[in-house]
Amino acid sequence: MLSANRLKKSGGRYTVMFPEAMKMNEMGTIGDMSVGTAPPLKLRLVTDANKPRTVREDGNVVFTIGGVELWCDGKQIKEQKEQNLAFYLMLYGDWPASGPSAIIENNERLAVEFTAEPVASNPGQGFEFVGSLSGMISRRYNELTAPKGQIDKLSPSVEPGTLGVVIPKDYKGKHLPLWRFVQQPNYDS
Repeated sequence: MLSANRLKKSGGRYTVMFPEAMKMNEMGTIGDMSVGTAPPLKLRLVTDANKPRTVREDGNVVFTIGGVELWCDGKQIKEQKEQNLAFYLMLYGDWPASGPSAIIENNERLAVEFTAEPVASNPGQGFEFVGSLSGMISRRYNELTAPKGQIDKLSPSVEPGTLGVVIPKDYKGKHLPLWRFVQQPNYDS
């Protein structure tokens, strides 16, 4: 995003070269940022141990979900706010999701798991970028207005503030570490 006064008039058109546009990007001034965390993120649907969950000889299993867990980098996320944030990152971030995968021990279905993780990683970095907040908000908006790829409605039937996610400036996750990168515009040529 650029202010109109940053564009150059050339023959009746306003233009800017891509490298210059990237340097002057003003999205950070309205709250956008790139967000990273430690992969993978997992959503685990844990079966109720007090109800049937045995895998039958024909391969079928009837089970009841007894709990829902979210995990980051092999650590269970316990705090509700962190769980909500992790789920939002899984749904609308750039990491592809896989699953469901069955977790079976001793012929008992213990859980069903969905995993989101980056296609490529940067070893030793400690985190991977999940995406930009603006990109995630855009995907949420598209889900609400064009769920099948065709526009169904011009405006979603939700409050605008619920499209995105708020990450407090002083956020320090116990089990969901975040890295936040806010680009400031560079107007120097």
